[in-house]
Amino acid sequence: MNRAKREAGLLPATTHRGQKEEPKKKQKKIESKPEKPVNLTIRHPISPTERMVKVPVSFQQPDNPRLCKVALLGAANAGKSTIINSLIGENISVVSARAHTTRERILASWTKDNNQVVFLDTPGIIYGRNQSKMNRNLVNASWQSLIEADHLLVVVDAAKAISGKAQGAEDYLFERLEEFSIPATLILNKVDLITDMKALKDAATELQTRYPHFDSTMYISCFEEDDLQQLGDKLQTLTKSQDWIFPANQTSEMPDIKRVEDIIRAEFFQRLYGNLPYVLTQENVGWTELPNGMLRIDQDILVEHDSQQKIVKGAGGNVINSVLKSARVQIERALKRPVKLFLQIKTR
Repeated sequence: MNRAKREAGLLPATTHRGQKEEPKKKQKKIESKPEKPVNLTIRHPISPTERMVKVPVSFQQPDNPRLCKVALLGAANAGKSTIINSLIGENISVVSARAHTTRERILASWTKDNNQVVFLDTPGIIYGRNQSKMNRNLVNASWQSLIEADHLLVVVDAAKAISGKAQGAEDYLFERLEEFSIPATLILNKVDLITDMKALKDAATELQTRYPHFDSTMYISCFEEDDLQQLGDKLQTLTKSQDWIFPANQTSEMPDIKRVEDIIRAEFFQRLYGNLPYVLTQENVGWTELPNGMLRIDQDILVEHDSQQKIVKGAGGNVINSVLKSARVQIERALKRPVKLFLQIKTR
């Protein structure tokens, strides 16, 4: 007898195509059924309109609005996403110990007084043989964002600057920067892990010579409030008289459904190893308002081979269950509402 195609707890009462399950295949849910039967209207697939960015049509501009668009560049896992999240105070961009978890440009907004800084967060610099392993859009996204940038933050992991472990990525980065003349700030990040500041400053001096448009160098740790304050003050001095793009209370153009994707993907990156998390793709198949005010989210996680399903699910479903539990909490916090989350593992 064939085993059920889906892991226990990963299914709603019906498939995303609306087909009823076979009577003998009783499904055990991660989330309990509603007390009363609910006629779920599941959208399949999520329309392109639903994935559009949340750019307001119009809003009240402040007196003397000022704006600066800042692009962050750096080797993978240099801490660019952490810098944005720390300044804004929200998880706008995916943070993971794994490289290349930011899949595309993410626009975030930080507003203070009459100054607004719009961040163009980009994937880590991808060079050499690694380019063939990544989607072409991911490879090009870092450089595409520079077209609209007023200022660059070139972020370098302080420890790797001293050891030279990011030398290949830095060589590629500065080679590409020769095409630009955008003012920039060199950011030596994660200095809380450094004990030899003289060696770090020597490394910074060498890096400064590789791009003639650096106007300053900063040594920061995102765990130090004073460092974040100094960076924020620096960014405010870069703004120029120009209308804001976002109202003061909007911190991201990312639609809710994209934020959900990123949160779930980050959870898989924390639990899976090797190349597997990089080949996972996600398909949003359900975004349903329930009568009790909850939001039901159904998502397919697609792998390349059947054998990968067992790894993604984990022994006894421990991986997928852990992802569900942690992601649901984070999604509820991000969307500020209760959520029922269902994930289904499939082979493409």
